[in-house]
Amino acid sequence: MMRQWKKPELPVRAELAFAAGIIAGACCFASGFSAAGTVTAAVFLAAAGLLLPPRIALAAAAGAVLAGAAAVHDHRSLKLDGLPERNVYGTFRVKVTDRRITAVPGIPPPRLFSVELLSRRLTGEPEFRPLSGTVLLRLPDPEQAAPPVGSVAEVEGTLELPSHQAVRRVDGKLQIETGGMDFASYLAGRGASRSLRAEQMQMKEPPSGFDAGLCRIRDAVLERVLSQVSSDSVRRLAAALFFGVSGGLDSGSRRAFIDSGTVHLFSVSGMHVAILAGLLLWGLRLFPFRVRYPLLAGLVLLYVISTGANAPAMRAFYMIALMCLLRTLLLYTPTFNTLCLAAALLVLANPPLVFDVGFQYSFVITGVLILASQRFHDYKELTGEQLNYMLGAGRGGAAARLYRLNHLLFAVAGCTVAFLGGAAISLRMQGLLLPGSIAANLLLLPVVALLFPILFLKLALSFCGGALNAAGAWLLTAVFDLLGAITSATAELFDRIPAVRPSLFEVWLFYLGLFLLLGVKSRRIAFGGGAAMLLLAVSWIFRANCEPPAVIAMAGGRSDIPLVAVAEPARNLAVAVNLPGGDSGAMLAELLRRRGVTELEAAYLTRPRRDAVAGLPALLRTLPVRRIVLPELDRHGWRFTDSLERYAPETPLLPSDRSGGGFCRILDQKTHFEVEYFNPGSTFKVKISVDQCDSGWRFTLRRPEAPDTVRVIAYGSVLEIWEHEF
Repeated sequence: MMRQWKKPELPVRAELAFAAGIIAGACCFASGFSAAGTVTAAVFLAAAGLLLPPRIALAAAAGAVLAGAAAVHDHRSLKLDGLPERNVYGTFRVKVTDRRITAVPGIPPPRLFSVELLSRRLTGEPEFRPLSGTVLLRLPDPEQAAPPVGSVAEVEGTLELPSHQAVRRVDGKLQIETGGMDFASYLAGRGASRSLRAEQMQMKEPPSGFDAGLCRIRDAVLERVLSQVSSDSVRRLAAALFFGVSGGLDSGSRRAFIDSGTVHLFSVSGMHVAILAGLLLWGLRLFPFRVRYPLLAGLVLLYVISTGANAPAMRAFYMIALMCLLRTLLLYTPTFNTLCLAAALLVLANPPLVFDVGFQYSFVITGVLILASQRFHDYKELTGEQLNYMLGAGRGGAAARLYRLNHLLFAVAGCTVAFLGGAAISLRMQGLLLPGSIAANLLLLPVVALLFPILFLKLALSFCGGALNAAGAWLLTAVFDLLGAITSATAELFDRIPAVRPSLFEVWLFYLGLFLLLGVKSRRIAFGGGAAMLLLAVSWIFRANCEPPAVIAMAGGRSDIPLVAVAEPARNLAVAVNLPGGDSGAMLAELLRRRGVTELEAAYLTRPRRDAVAGLPALLRTLPVRRIVLPELDRHGWRFTDSLERYAPETPLLPSDRSGGGFCRILDQKTHFEVEYFNPGSTFKVKISVDQCDSGWRFTLRRPEAPDTVRVIAYGSVLEIWEHEF
């Protein structure tokens, strides 16, 4: 007799399924019904119907429908009506809305900040016309002071649509090629559809409104905290860590924090909000129970708004606010459900946020930390059970030792789980696999825990003035110097691990295995999930060591200078000749990361022109460059070297060396250059000749005992890529 299949019921509450349904629906609708988003929603709804009780499955389906409707509405609201679907030049009246801008001297604004459009006058139009919508503004000079929050300015510049970075020619057809960090998704995650590149800007109205008043109070607090702090680096780091003013981090500090896996410290997130909430709760303990928690939620909200209200900070606020509400009403819901409800609220407000890296980091890492803490709590109860059978003084000493051991193990486990929670996202979006972040974050835990108490202490001492204020400034500087020393040391001790960029499907499998390992009580299922996760991670590293050598050529786009790169992923080695245009620099970084290359060994330049290195800043945002080999300089070479020192102040500049500096020999003329690549550590050798012809740039590959390979890339306004694997 055939056994009847019985539908299993999982211990999942309705609010958890509802929140997951909202996120699944947003993945489908906000991606424009892409294959990945549609499959995600379909798989979730099928799993909800098969595995969950009927009422919970219905709640999940309703959540998906709501998310779809919200996504459609939100996408419509992002479009700027009355403008053509192309870049337009004109004069625009804007109101500054980005609260990350500060008036404290010496702290520059973010590279891109949000403004609200009020009206526009395009080229040839006689008068301004109304226009509404949010765009991200880019100033002509990164060091230029930005208008204060709440002010109105008149900006002359280009309103730009996010465009695809490049195309690839495959079998005679052009394929659109995008990088891991899609700029359109970046804009949508911040409620914008275009960016505004300013050429001139003029203030029209002084700041006004609630945001302007709140930011003035924040700036007054920040100025008191930074009084008598003489180090520009410490001032910028403090402003970024305490209040999310992230535009002031210099390139050297940012590179050290990225390489140590601790750059998250300078984006106000759950850790910052939780530490502040704990201190505020301690300060509010004199108030009655049902007054204390609403006050806490209100104060945390003001702090989060003053820092720019990014996704991680808002996630932390929603969780704290819900906790305060439940405590006031004497109710309870599991912490993981609170996290999912916070995610659902953010997604309903802005569905494209599901594709934002900060949003993904925040919720995935927080989710795995919550599950890991529950597992660790069970382990602690089990290991402490023996103390119940001990008597006398022996029990006290054993309890103290067990208490210290448990805290140490919890810290190590938490840092390890946080690394695993961000590993697949970091590898796919940024090409980073940094196990050294475990040690760096473990060492920084007590340092960061001290920073907020020191902040309040320094604020109090600033009213005393004199020696006490100077002592507080010295203490704040010393702690930040210690933080910088730890990050620099761990960045030097632990290198990036070469690994290929995983597919979206592999990322899903990795996190499925991680959540099974931490969230399922069955040991067989948990160990199976952990094994699958480990095999995937090992395969990413192994595949990087099996990638064949390749030559990458690019031409067109924002520069008339071609780019040539040679990569040997098995040796984690790559060199490039010329870095023209931000589009080519960003695409080169993306193509090298896909192959598992973690740094550029050398950048060779054939022309002493700034156009030849315009793509260096875009490359350095994701890949470090060990050295730059200069061409022969002419009488205007000082301008060229000034650009290099501004773009890459930490990168060594070597004089012209036609012997190649160990990897390349370059022979060049005005319309021709030849690259001879020879790696002393391998037998791989290749020559690439680059000639300028009537139709474009002709690239010729020559290898011993092999026929020549020729490819012509035509002149054009779109960057075109040619990759040749050996």
